[in-house]
Amino acid sequence: MFWGAVLAGSTLVWNAVAERILDHAILSQARELLSRDLEIAKAAVMEIKDSWDSFSAMDELADRLGAQLKLRVSLISVRGKVVGDSHVDRGDLEKLEDHSGRPEVREALTKGTGWAIRPSSTMGVDSLYVAGLCGAEKGEVVVRLATRAPFLSEARGALRWASAGIFILGISLCFVMVKILSRMTGKMEEELLRKNLQDICENWERFSLSDGRGELLWAKDLRERIQKDAKGLRENMERLNALLDGMVEGVMLMDSKGRIELVNRALASLMRPRVDPLGKSPAEAYRLAPLQEAVEKCMGSGEPEVLELQVPSPSPKVVEVQLSPVPTGGVVGVFRDVTEKKRMEEIKRNLVANVSHELRTPLTAIRGAVEGLLDGALNDPSQAQKFALMIQRQVLRLEKMVKDLLDLSRLEGQGRPSDYVELRAGEIAWGAVESVKQMAEAKGLDLECSIVHPEAIVRGNPADLEQALVNLLDNAIRFTDRGKVTLRVDATEGEVHFSVKDTGIGIAEEHIPRIFERFYRVDKGRSREKGGSGLGLSIVKHIVENHGGRVEVESTPGQGSTFRIVLPKGARVPEKDKGAIGSNPLRKEALLVDEKIG
Repeated sequence: MFWGAVLAGSTLVWNAVAERILDHAILSQARELLSRDLEIAKAAVMEIKDSWDSFSAMDELADRLGAQLKLRVSLISVRGKVVGDSHVDRGDLEKLEDHSGRPEVREALTKGTGWAIRPSSTMGVDSLYVAGLCGAEKGEVVVRLATRAPFLSEARGALRWASAGIFILGISLCFVMVKILSRMTGKMEEELLRKNLQDICENWERFSLSDGRGELLWAKDLRERIQKDAKGLRENMERLNALLDGMVEGVMLMDSKGRIELVNRALASLMRPRVDPLGKSPAEAYRLAPLQEAVEKCMGSGEPEVLELQVPSPSPKVVEVQLSPVPTGGVVGVFRDVTEKKRMEEIKRNLVANVSHELRTPLTAIRGAVEGLLDGALNDPSQAQKFALMIQRQVLRLEKMVKDLLDLSRLEGQGRPSDYVELRAGEIAWGAVESVKQMAEAKGLDLECSIVHPEAIVRGNPADLEQALVNLLDNAIRFTDRGKVTLRVDATEGEVHFSVKDTGIGIAEEHIPRIFERFYRVDKGRSREKGGSGLGLSIVKHIVENHGGRVEVESTPGQGSTFRIVLPKGARVPEKDKGAIGSNPLRKEALLVDEKIG
């Protein structure tokens, strides 16, 4: 308040001084301009000094000078009678009052020149007057010029508005500074009080509880109770903080105004705030409008709210939020990351839909064959054999699909076991080639096995790795009508490569990113015709990933494809232990290089 009063007083003083300075500057300039015009008018009056006795001549001169100078020109005798005026008709001159008492006229008669600023009874506004005395043998005449002076009141008004703006701005700044200083003072007082209380709690035993005649027992008892309560409060706070920080779920506590009072460590990592969340609303801290709306609804209704949030950062997540009102006011929210749960639910839905779709075709074929047999084909040996073979083919297809599903389920839950053994890459490759040899011969394809590095070692499960190679070879043979299929084993400094290359139909580039998905087929009709389950490549991917490797694909439609399994190389095996590796009794031809099968 003191500084506000000082500012108000300073503004009033500054306004008064500024008005005087402004008046002086404006009037000085206006008087100077009118004084120049006054000399012109006086010269014109002196030119007709012989006609000063003629009212008509004097009034005509006043009218001419007024039009020329664009000012009001008045000619006044020394006795105060107006003998000519550019703003008054000649017939009305007699009605004008005596002007000898006008300040500017009186000053001109005594000093030769005079000026004044005052309201004009003729023009009805503030006017600036400048008067000068003209002398001759026949007497003297006062020449007076007048002009409206609204510029002075306008300047004063502008100055007063500026002063008012400065005053308001100053008051606002004072108010802001008072608030800031009050807040700073309040924080300082709070911190000082906190330190004093802390000092009292920590050094309670040092304070004397004696009134000079002996120790006060009630004060000692009070001290012990306060110490016990303070210790219990600190322990409870420590337990609460440990509990919150140890929770997997995120926790947020908001006050009765919806401002965040507390967030635990899990929430800070689950949802990255844009700013420091303490003291902010959820909308300000996280920029999630659904969360803010749910908090407001929970506070308004007093009922729990449950919602799901799509959180974009630090990585896209689905977060389930449960908001509950606090009896003393405010809301507590529990945040759970359900991204993996939602992903698994989507996988299960897709799996059920795909399996149902895949089972429909073989079951329909089996049903049709059975109905054909029941309709009489059973008595026709040739027709009965045809339907029986159809049933056998579809049952084998179902059997393979169930086996693949079981393998896929096992591989998904297996992860990367620690009991893998060291295996020769060449032996694994040869076992896979032996498994598909007859299939290649039946189609008239050349099947080649090229073991460039027969001593390359990998760590893994021999059955799973052989199955991955068999699946790739099986696909290559199914989708190659002529030419050859080659399995090549190569090694670099830290990796072992198993490459299956064919001369088949190839795969278009847009399909390559999805060929390892369950039941995905590039050509659905052709795949079913070839008898595939749609799970083979998905099984390959899981086996390779469980072994810490990767699968690469290169393909050109119409020319063929190359699938490459890349695995980490195992430790080099001493010569004396080579026979013990893999315990897979495969032919020694597995170690040959560039051997053609069949």
